[in-house]
Amino acid sequence: MTPDVGELVEFGPGPPFAPDVKGLYRVSGWARPVRSVPTKEPEWSAYREAVSVDGQKLQWCTRSEATHVILDGMRRAYAPAAQVSVVGLVDWPDEIIESERKRADRQGAMHPMVTS
Repeated sequence: MTPDVGELVEFGPGPPFAPDVKGLYRVSGWARPVRSVPTKEPEWSAYREAVSVDGQKLQWCTRSEATHVILDGMRRAYAPAAQVSVVGLVDWPDEIIESERKRADRQGAMHPMVTS
């Protein structure tokens, strides 16, 4: 299953000073490859600026639609969900985690392009 918002995951390579160590990240949202290329503005401009992973432009989505996760840590990262390992949960109050999950759900339901 795709990791949930607030879960801590390992994804590599790590930071430049320790590339052989996987980085530790917090899941902050979910993404999938863009399903159809827009042909009109302003969607076309957003598509051009969208983040690419393995040659695929990404758009926000809900957890059930996700093939990728949006990660926050020392830097923002975007990873295929199958390439991360869940190692824990952030040490935040439950209501904050739930608030962040709802924010990601709202964003995902609108399917905007993922931008850096």
